[in-house]
Amino acid sequence: MMSNKQQEQTPSPARSKGSEPTLEVVILLVFGVFLFILGLLWFKIQTGELPYNPNSTYGLLLVIFSLEIITLGRSPFGDFRRSWTLIILGACMAVLGTVACLIPGLMEGFTRELVGIFIFAGGIVSFLQLAVGKDQARTWIRTSSIHKHLALALGLLYFIEVLVGLVTLLPSITTNTVTAVLYIIFGISFFYLAWCLQKVTRLNSPEEITASSSEPYDAKTDKKGSFFLFRDAHIPTVVALNFMFGLILILVAILLIPANMSIFTFSFENMRGLLLVILALQMLALGSTPVGEFKRSWLLILIGLAFISMGIISCIVPGLLAGVMVLLLAIWNIVWGSVGLVKIFLPILDGIRHPPAEPAPIPPLIKKMIVTKIIVFIGCIIFGISVLLPGYIPDLIQLGMVFILGILFIRLAHVLQNLMVQKA
Repeated sequence: MMSNKQQEQTPSPARSKGSEPTLEVVILLVFGVFLFILGLLWFKIQTGELPYNPNSTYGLLLVIFSLEIITLGRSPFGDFRRSWTLIILGACMAVLGTVACLIPGLMEGFTRELVGIFIFAGGIVSFLQLAVGKDQARTWIRTSSIHKHLALALGLLYFIEVLVGLVTLLPSITTNTVTAVLYIIFGISFFYLAWCLQKVTRLNSPEEITASSSEPYDAKTDKKGSFFLFRDAHIPTVVALNFMFGLILILVAILLIPANMSIFTFSFENMRGLLLVILALQMLALGSTPVGEFKRSWLLILIGLAFISMGIISCIVPGLLAGVMVLLLAIWNIVWGSVGLVKIFLPILDGIRHPPAEPAPIPPLIKKMIVTKIIVFIGCIIFGISVLLPGYIPDLIQLGMVFILGILFIRLAHVLQNLMVQKA
């Protein structure tokens, strides 16, 4: 889950200035919240007081894994070069996790075993890298106090990761109470590591900080490699998240077709939980909220983690937050779409009332982006209304709308990527 090189790959100085949390810290906090909540709920789940959906639990974890791979280029087994092969593998993991979330019982046991392998094997590999690496724990211990904390945090996380992976693969080897405690400790170890990483990032000088998710697009570097799949994938976070959201929406629409034909059961509650987690992750990564764009601050992170927590609980314990999830997802989409349309049309109306002496031409790519955003915002409003008032919009229209929204988000990602290339 966590690379030994994490402290070396912090965002650019512009993104990490002051106390602003980095994207790496945000993702660590998300993992910590997921595991901490799972541990707390596990006490009630083991006694039968709460229902439990293992497929959507592990499926959601796979989706979060995939977002880490696509946005940061990090896999459960450590750091790899962020190539298109890694991006495709991350997208496949997102598809697998989404299917597990939305179709209860379809991959019973498989997702648990897959996640168990990732955690167990990834923990062993990462722990060995930390222990034997010349520039790892032994060097950090001899530097500063915070680097000692970082080495301790990584060692603790990898050790607990191996134990949790083993328990996930072989749940009968210990009691449910011990499993719950391990989940909670695992979550706390992520919080500890996030604190250490944020401290290290703030202490780093500009020369020591290297670009990661905020790395600017480099057209020359993008052409490296003899084959497309082995080239570096210079995808900004905003492009990656829009692509992922579009991919998941398209998958939701495709799965709804056989579900409406009663071929299998479709979990709308898990869908709402998954979509809320994705939307909240966008808020944490990009500062994109329903009421506008904001700097990534600790207040924003706390609000985003609160939304993510509700989405996580909805996927782990079916029915516990059903009414709340409907209301949250509906309001989020209606407000986001409405505010987005107002922000686009207000400058246009102002330009009509007060036309400039010499109108500046709008580049074609900017026009495409504006038109795509307008349609996306309208679609989000309709989707929010359909969630809030089920039955008023026919199922076939809802299905087509979700599919079109997915296509539009991918198109928006493509336009944004082309704008990055054009500016390079």
